[in-house]
Amino acid sequence: MLPPLQRRYDALERRRRSALTTLRPLAPAVRQRKPASEAWSLNELVHHLVLVDEGLVRSIRYYLDRPPCQPAASAPFKVLAMRAFFALPTRVRIPAQVAVITPSDTPDFETLAADWSAARAGLGSMLEAVPAGRLKAVAFKHPLGGRMSLLDAVAFIGWHQDHHRRQLRRTLAAVTEGAASAE
Repeated sequence: MLPPLQRRYDALERRRRSALTTLRPLAPAVRQRKPASEAWSLNELVHHLVLVDEGLVRSIRYYLDRPPCQPAASAPFKVLAMRAFFALPTRVRIPAQVAVITPSDTPDFETLAADWSAARAGLGSMLEAVPAGRLKAVAFKHPLGGRMSLLDAVAFIGWHQDHHRRQLRRTLAAVTEGAASAE
């Protein structure tokens, strides 16, 4: 794997393993508990991350199977804005056109963990084969950020995971506090 991709991929893997290590010891009921009626449970949050990784793999595969094209001249500004946005503790509503990344019929935690591992392994396998000439070519189209290069797409997944890591901490605190007060 090319070094810039390897660094990003390794960081993604550290984030994924950290999330799973945090959640695995919890009782299934705690991982399924919602902190509020409209909020996601811990399992739903992981399911969303799995669906996003699977979508990224599909997108990269789609673009790698086509002749390379370069992102628009405005892409670096959009990517910078997205990075700044995901650094904020702002709640993000999933745009309707990408409802496919909204968790529904969320499987059990062990299935989610296996699915996430498989999606991430698929990403790693694909990134292994990427030639240097494709690093800055379009590999992902975000509904708000537009077309992103492969490097930016992999970085985006990291920002996205960081954003949800904060949500995971808040949700974990809320559902474990709720569990303790219910006892």
